[in-house]
Amino acid sequence: PQKKFNSERKFLLILLPLTLFSFIFYLKMNSVNETISYYLMPTRFWELALGSVIFIFPKIFKNFNKFSNLISPELIFFIILTTLFLPQTNAPLTRILIVFLSALLINQLDRKSLINKFFKIKSIVNIGILSYSLYLWHWGVISISLWTIGIHWWTLPFQIILFSILALISYEFIEKPFRNKKWFENDINNIKFGIILLTFLSLFITFIEKFFAKKLFFANYMHEE
Repeated sequence: PQKKFNSERKFLLILLPLTLFSFIFYLKMNSVNETISYYLMPTRFWELALGSVIFIFPKIFKNFNKFSNLISPELIFFIILTTLFLPQTNAPLTRILIVFLSALLINQLDRKSLINKFFKIKSIVNIGILSYSLYLWHWGVISISLWTIGIHWWTLPFQIILFSILALISYEFIEKPFRNKKWFENDINNIKFGIILLTFLSLFITFIEKFFAKKLFFANYMHEE
């Protein structure tokens, strides 16, 4: 247990500065180029890392939950819903609020509450399991629909069903196999392989954009002709 505690502490000492740097970088880039701040990993890393921080932080700092428990999960959930109705001009602030409030809510879900019961409903749990695949597929379906048949009240059920089916297929046949497959015995080799693969894909996309951008669909070249 002590060894695990020390490992988690070291991990947190590395993760916190990276999270803070990413958050500051996001704030800086958001005022310069909102597209970069929204799409690039360095400016969005803090959002992903916060999940790890909120998982480890209470284990190391035992008094953290005493303070966080002063806020009810229902109130946090209500504030999250409220922020969704803020004007579009407040989008950067809304993003920050939702991320931090969601992390705080996740930390509260072990308490007895109505929200806890809601998130334990089987159908809600299944949506959570598929959430990343749904995230990947929904925008593609919506975009293609906008360019073709459009989005109307009578098409919406079919579009929801379509990206849900695509999400389920990709989860079962792509996400799960890749996640569960043991690529290398050593975790360091897994990390090295991931870095090499990401580097190769980045160079490949850069090559495609440089030499084939006008022959393929790239938004930067839509209005040139």
